[in-house]
Amino acid sequence: MADLVRHVGEVYLDKVECMRLGRQPESWPPPGLEDEPPLQLLDRGYADLTGEFAARRPQDHTFTWYEPDQSVAFWIRRMAQETVIHRVDAELGARAEVTGIPSDLAADGIDELLVAFVQYGTTNWPEEFAELLKPAGDRLVSVVTPERTWALRLTSRDVRVDGAAAGSPSRLRAARPRWSKVRRRKSCCGCGAAVGMLPRPAGTRTRSRCCARYWPPAPSDIGRR
Repeated sequence: MADLVRHVGEVYLDKVECMRLGRQPESWPPPGLEDEPPLQLLDRGYADLTGEFAARRPQDHTFTWYEPDQSVAFWIRRMAQETVIHRVDAELGARAEVTGIPSDLAADGIDELLVAFVQYGTTNWPEEFAELLKPAGDRLVSVVTPERTWALRLTSRDVRVDGAAAGSPSRLRAARPRWSKVRRRKSCCGCGAAVGMLPRPAGTRTRSRCCARYWPPAPSDIGRR
């Protein structure tokens, strides 16, 4: 639990520095940060992060690792998702009841994963996914929840996403894997690569012309999330 608390605090402070510097910090974590008690670090990180958000408008320009959105709003969204998924981690680690995730936040988390991580990663760093996508061919796959659907076009080069509106898929959002915790697993065919960065949680269906197996890869740590 201490490692989880420390991680969240460090991520908060990293994003504070991104906004203050207008770039990614050159090295992270900085010397001495690991000596700070985890709860103290989390409290300080949260205070600094919310302070930065309060001092800026969502539309204000700032550095982010996601080139299409260089705004404070990106970090507000990213840190909301970072916070909610690690809150679930903490509840699971404590063997406590997992609190429900608001449906709009859950749906936005799935959209962020598909668009800002899967699509952006495969289109901007195709060499990292070449082996994964090589057997995929050209396929259309849907990620379906009760109230929202995302259509993914998989090729041997990249994954493109088209999202259709509205939703409350909080169970799917809670089951989303953390990128740093996932490693490659083999699949029997290329169809799983269509959503190669996703698990197969309860409540979702995949459509493809072959078996649909998911095996999340371990891409490089994009902007430390």
